[in-house]
Amino acid sequence: MNDRFKFRIWDTFCETWLTDFEINQDGEINRFFNNEEALKRRFVLMQCTGLKDKNGKMIYEGDVVEIVTEEENAQIIWDNDLARFQIDYLNDNVVADFDNFYSYELEVIGNIYENKELLN
Repeated sequence: MNDRFKFRIWDTFCETWLTDFEINQDGEINRFFNNEEALKRRFVLMQCTGLKDKNGKMIYEGDVVEIVTEEENAQIIWDNDLARFQIDYLNDNVVADFDNFYSYELEVIGNIYENKELLN
């Protein structure tokens, strides 16, 4: 599960994904942050779940997935208190542990930054 330690970064100012960055041992993005709080709010760091959807696409925090067997859409979230990924059903306000969905057929249909309409 080496993919579990992959990250992606959304630039909220330019509304684009960053492709060239480094994360140091303290979790800071070296190339951009330089410990300036304003820059930290500009970039959103998202971790990979380590799992792929039914099409082989990596699933990240912030992705919106279709739970194919249930015909439901859900958002992948990270819960800091529990230190685990969770799945938030968009229509039912129900949150469940992502670990329970390893055997489900999931398909990434977008993410919360590029496809805000999926959250409605």
